[in-house]
Amino acid sequence: MDARRAVSVGRMELGDHACLGFVDDDAHWSVLAVYGQRGLAKGEKVLLVTDPDLSKSEIFARLDSYGPPVEPAWKRGQLNIESTESMYLPPNRFSIEGQIQRYQEQIELAYRQEYPGLRACADMAWALDSDMDLGRLVAYEYELKALFTDPRCSVICCYDRKRFSKELLDSMDGVHPMTVLEGIGSLDIADTESGLRLAGEVDLLTREQFSTGLEQAFARFRDCCLLLDLTDLSFLDAHGAGVIIRLAAGMPPGGRLKIRCSTRQAYVLRILGAESIPRMVLNKV
Repeated sequence: MDARRAVSVGRMELGDHACLGFVDDDAHWSVLAVYGQRGLAKGEKVLLVTDPDLSKSEIFARLDSYGPPVEPAWKRGQLNIESTESMYLPPNRFSIEGQIQRYQEQIELAYRQEYPGLRACADMAWALDSDMDLGRLVAYEYELKALFTDPRCSVICCYDRKRFSKELLDSMDGVHPMTVLEGIGSLDIADTESGLRLAGEVDLLTREQFSTGLEQAFARFRDCCLLLDLTDLSFLDAHGAGVIIRLAAGMPPGGRLKIRCSTRQAYVLRILGAESIPRMVLNKV
């Protein structure tokens, strides 16, 4: 069975519902900042549901590290910052229907205010309250799937892997249609039945990981067809493209390579000699 889809935060669009599991708080905030700044730049309304112990000035500083100052967006109402205490009902009054209604109201408000959509990100640490039934949390996230496929909304649910159990985190990975890569500039390589699916960035920092992953895949599929899916890569440098060309050129007679890629990726691969390799096919999507 194919692995779940992992994406870099830059690939998140309206209609997407994703889970972000993180260990490093700075990496977590780098994702939130890029996600929020991108939404503001696209004219969307942005809702951040954060730790109540964080002041607005601290949140502004974190967001400002990845783009223009956000305080003007907050003052005009495009950026909304809510604490988990104000956004989520306390465990003893929590109801799935009531919480979904709260998010539905936020989506409808953004629509009435003539924003193209709502981009939300929520810290899920509120669910760690000792009175919270984590089984209900899984049920809640499952019910949210229908709401967050609304083409006017995108949402990232953030789970601290140091605080939530592996069992719960595995359940959340299964409930969410996609996972967001932790940190900016990271790379995810997922094995599929037919080859590899890659997400994130291929550059100097991820070069070794990329080369190793590809070499193992070419060895595994050396006598059959390897499907390499690059469509979730937000960046592929020339060196990475060159690795693909080198490995493809060295395939044995029984090997074949199909690549799903963007128009830009196909252009780079062709410049480096893709069309001279008869067993290599580029499918632009």
